[in-house]
Amino acid sequence: MQTTKTSYRHTFIRELFPKLYSLRYGFLKYFYQHLDEIPATSDIDLIVDKTELPHWRRMCGSSPYVDHVVFRQTSFALFCELYFRDGSYLELDLIYAFKWKGVVFMNIEEVLRAVRPNDHRVKVPPVTYSFAYIFLFFGLNKAEVPAKYQFHFQSLPEATQQEVQNWFVKRYLSGKKEVDVFDLRPCQKNLLQACKRLPENKGIPGWKSSWYSRLDAVFPPAPLITFSGVDGAGKSTVLEHTRKLLEEKYRREVTVLRQRPGILPILSALKYGAKEAEKRAAERLPRTGQNNSFISSLMRFAYYYCDYQIGQWWVRIKYRRKNSVILYDRYYFDFMADGRRNNLKLPKWLLHAGFRFVTKPGLNFLLFADPEVILARKQELSESAIIELTQAYQEVFKKLDQAYPGNQYHCINNLHLEATLNLIEKGYVNSTRSTDS
Repeated sequence: MQTTKTSYRHTFIRELFPKLYSLRYGFLKYFYQHLDEIPATSDIDLIVDKTELPHWRRMCGSSPYVDHVVFRQTSFALFCELYFRDGSYLELDLIYAFKWKGVVFMNIEEVLRAVRPNDHRVKVPPVTYSFAYIFLFFGLNKAEVPAKYQFHFQSLPEATQQEVQNWFVKRYLSGKKEVDVFDLRPCQKNLLQACKRLPENKGIPGWKSSWYSRLDAVFPPAPLITFSGVDGAGKSTVLEHTRKLLEEKYRREVTVLRQRPGILPILSALKYGAKEAEKRAAERLPRTGQNNSFISSLMRFAYYYCDYQIGQWWVRIKYRRKNSVILYDRYYFDFMADGRRNNLKLPKWLLHAGFRFVTKPGLNFLLFADPEVILARKQELSESAIIELTQAYQEVFKKLDQAYPGNQYHCINNLHLEATLNLIEKGYVNSTRSTDS
């Protein structure tokens, strides 16, 4: 999905801020000479008055440039995911409480009262609060302040830098000397203790803040996306480009898993150890296992099936409830279409039946190509095997598409990478409509 030079995102941003003058808001991290300088992959963080959220919802939902909006509300912010009609995208983060894991680290009302319009009539907080927010955000998360924010801070007059640093250290580090505000990882505990002393974190307000933060994770899980196909169909390349697309354009946290949740190690790890087993698996050609025993196959399948059963809850708790998008490089479909790849010799009906009790991914892509194209990429399978396995995968996807109409099953002839990525992006955007508010 390509965007034009002057995208709807660009136009929306340009027209939005003049409409906001009557609202209480502040543009965090506004280090631009003009709104047009906001990078195409950047989200926009605004502090807002919580009572004015209905106005923000209406402005986002009524724009003629917007195809659909997804709203996700937490105890501290309303996240507005705007999908524009030309394929561009913007996330507006409307923050109404400065919180980190249930702990308030700065008073939002204090900052809103200090907000003033700049020369471009964009309301921004004083530089003291802007950089205090940056220092606290990264310091509490035990991370170094990114270079771009260091650059903006160092471009301030030296007197202003000193004023900001002195204010921050006095307020959050009890005047501690020789502090590197760009790397507050050694001071994380001190920062947290200072934040907990704020009135918002004491008594009933503190209890409510902590309790509501626990509910933030209870959301519809982020999409679970799978990539299937024979070796040489281009899964690894497409998956990597998809990961970058989701991280850079759609600002999503992405986790990549290989075929299974991975709670249990591959069986050979019990004999050779995890590292050696992974090395052997990577070096071994696919479908070369010599297992012909029904009992052995059944035991192998039971072992891996336990990984799906136990692991699907682990994935949900650890990743999906944190709104991380899961990308599977292969999935359970491999058992259904190509049991031999997993060194299994079992009836197809048994392998298909097992899918009933496995997590059903919402977005599934089967990549295929003509045998000559695949053989030009990898010479691991014969032409006849490529044709046979591609047909098997397509049959599986066709049956699942009929059995689970609420999920998406796409078969893509992966001849041109750009065309493939466009189809995948369209599938992802369509999947967000189910959470459209």
